[in-house]
Amino acid sequence: MRLLHAILLVLPVVTPLACTSVRNDEGEGKPAHESVSAEVADPMIDLGRLIGGEWVMTATSGTSMYSTSHWGPGRHSVRTMTHGFAADGSPWRELEVAYWDPGRNEVRTLGLSPFANGVSEGVITARENGWEAIDDLYQTGVHRRVIWRVNFEGPDSFRSELLERTAPDTIVPLTSWEITRSTTLAPMSPLPESAALDIPEPLQPLKPLLGRTWQTTGFQTTLEWVPLAAGIYARVIRTGHSGEPEHLIDAYLYHHTGSNAVRCLALSSGGVYEGDLTVRDDGSLRLDLQGDEGGHTLQRTVRIEFESDGTLRQRVWSAPNTEGTPLLDLRHTALVPAPTPTASAPPDPYFMPLSGKTSPLMPRVIIRNIREDRAGNIWFATFGGPIRYDGATFTSFGEEVGLANRRIFSLLEDRTGALWFGSITGGASRYDGHSFNRFTETDGLGNNDVTWIFEDRDGNIWLGTGNGATRYDGKSMVNFTTDDGLVDNAVYAIAQDEAGRIWFGTQGGVCSYDGTSFSNLADRVGRSFANVRAVLTDRSGNVWFGGQQGAFRYNGTTLTSYRSTAVPLANDGLLEDFVGSMILDRAGNIWFGHPGASREGLGGGASRFDGTSFTHFTKEDGLNSTNVYCMLEDRAGNIWFGSVDAGACRYDGKTFTNFSAPTREHGRSRP
Repeated sequence: MRLLHAILLVLPVVTPLACTSVRNDEGEGKPAHESVSAEVADPMIDLGRLIGGEWVMTATSGTSMYSTSHWGPGRHSVRTMTHGFAADGSPWRELEVAYWDPGRNEVRTLGLSPFANGVSEGVITARENGWEAIDDLYQTGVHRRVIWRVNFEGPDSFRSELLERTAPDTIVPLTSWEITRSTTLAPMSPLPESAALDIPEPLQPLKPLLGRTWQTTGFQTTLEWVPLAAGIYARVIRTGHSGEPEHLIDAYLYHHTGSNAVRCLALSSGGVYEGDLTVRDDGSLRLDLQGDEGGHTLQRTVRIEFESDGTLRQRVWSAPNTEGTPLLDLRHTALVPAPTPTASAPPDPYFMPLSGKTSPLMPRVIIRNIREDRAGNIWFATFGGPIRYDGATFTSFGEEVGLANRRIFSLLEDRTGALWFGSITGGASRYDGHSFNRFTETDGLGNNDVTWIFEDRDGNIWLGTGNGATRYDGKSMVNFTTDDGLVDNAVYAIAQDEAGRIWFGTQGGVCSYDGTSFSNLADRVGRSFANVRAVLTDRSGNVWFGGQQGAFRYNGTTLTSYRSTAVPLANDGLLEDFVGSMILDRAGNIWFGHPGASREGLGGGASRFDGTSFTHFTKEDGLNSTNVYCMLEDRAGNIWFGSVDAGACRYDGKTFTNFSAPTREHGRSRP
C-alpha cells in the first residue's frame, strides 16, 4: 500500500487511485481478472505515433486545426489537445484521451469538444496501418454512434475519416481530413474574454480549485480549466529519486451530456478509475470512484471541504460510502499561480527529460540522428538532449552546458573538430571544446527549427530548417528559400555530389544547387516527389533519396524507383514503403531505415541493398524497435540504429546489441 498512500496524499477531488501492486492479504479489493503482464502498454504503441511535433489539419473552408499529443503516466495513455478555428471562424478547443483500461482489457477513448457540448466515449481497435474508434457521442439532447478511422500514410501524415452508424446495418460517411505533422508550433488561437472561464453550472463548484497548484509533502497537483472543451485537466507530479519530476496521475472532470452527471476519469501508470462527483448540502464535494489497479477492483469515497483559511481538508474511505475504513485525513495548501502550464498551453512537446547524467544504458528517448566524432565517441541527437557514448557509458547534456535547448534533431562534427547541434525551436549550437556559440533567426538562420546539418567540401556549413536552407561560411549566414528556387522550405536532408552540387530533400521534393541556381529534379524526370527525408551519393556518383514514396536512384539521366513488396506490381524488395533515413556502408551497401510505414501499423525496421537484392531486419532479428529513425556506420563497421521508442542498438554483422534494455540482449545472428 506504499504507493497507494502516496497517491492518496495528492489529488484534491480525484485522489483515491490505488497502488500498482495491491497486497492480497489486506482484505480489500477483489481480483477483477488475471494479472496483467508487462505487455499491457503494447496496445498504446501505435497511438504513440502521435507523440512529437504538431499535427495540422486544414479544412475545405480554409480553416485549420492544430493538435499536440503527450504521454500520460507510464505511457499507458495519450492526451491530445486541439486548437484552431471551426468552419464558421469561431475559436476551437478540443481535449481527447486514449487509454489502456486493464479491467476491460481494451483501449478506450474520451473526447470533449465545444460543438453541442459533445462528450464521446468508445473503444479503439487496431487496423492495418492505423486504428478505428467506435464512439458513443453525446451532444445536447442527442445520442449518436460515430466511427473514426485513421490510416497512416507515413510517420508524418495520416488520413482521418468520420462515419456515422445511422442504423444497425447502415454506416454513412460524413467527412475526411488529410493531416500532416509539423516541427513548428502554431500560436494558440485567441479566445474571447467571455470564453476563458465560461464554466458550465454543473462544474461551478470546482472553480475554487482551478488555476493553481495544490501542494502537500512531496507532491503537487495542478488543476486547469480547458476552455470551450468544457473540461478540467488535473496533473499530479512528485519529485523522483533522481530529482526529476515524476508524472503520477492524469485526471479529467467534465459534465457528461448524456447522464447529466459530473464525471471523473483518473489514470495512473497502472490503473483506471471512474466515478461521479456530487455537491453536498454544506458545499463540500464528494467523489465515488471505482477502478482497476494491479488486477483488483477497488472502490474509494473522497470528501473535500473548503476551509476558511484557504486550505482543503481531504478525507478518504475505502468503501462506496463514508462508513468504510478511513484511509486519510489531510490538508492541502495552494500555490498561486500554477507554476507549469499543462493542457491548454502544453510545454514543448519534443522535450522528454532524462533522469541522471551518466548511465551504462541508453535512455528510451526519441533519437533523430547519430554521428561518430574523431575520438570514436558515438553521439545521439535525441528529444531529451545530445547523448555521448564513449564505449562504456552514456552521458546526456543539456542547457546547463550552453546548449540552446535539449530538443536536438541533428548533429555534425565539422573539419575543425567542433560539434554542431540543431534543435527544434532553439536554433543551432556550435561547441568548439571550450564554449558554445548559438545561431538563431536573429543571426540570419532561416528558422529556429534545424532538422539537418551538413558540411560541404569547401567547409561551408549547411543547415536545413523549417524555412529554407542556410549556408554559413564561418562569418555570415545566407538563407535560401522557395523565392530563390528551393523546391520547398521544409528541408529535411542535404548531401553533395561528385560535381559539387548540393542536393536537398524537402517536404515538397528534391532539388540541387550548383552555386548559382536551383534545379528541381521533378522537371528533369517528369514526376513529383513528396516528403523526402534522406539524400546521399554513392561511389558511382548516383544520387539516392527516399521518403514517403519509397527510395530512388538518379544517375544524372535515369531515375530508378525501389518500392516495398506491398506495393502492387512493384516487387522491388524494400521492407516498407516509407524511407526515413539512408546510409552507405564501407562495402557499398545502401541501408534504408523505416520509421513506421505502410504494411504494419507498428512500423518496419531496416532494409539493406547490395546492388542486387534486399535483406530485411526486424525485431525478430534483434532490432530493438520497428521504428528506425536514423542509422550510422562507425569506424569499426558496426551499424547503429536509433528508434522512436526504444533507444539505440548496434549490429556487428552477425548480432544485435540492445543498449536500452534492462540488460544488454543479443538478437539472432544474420548473414
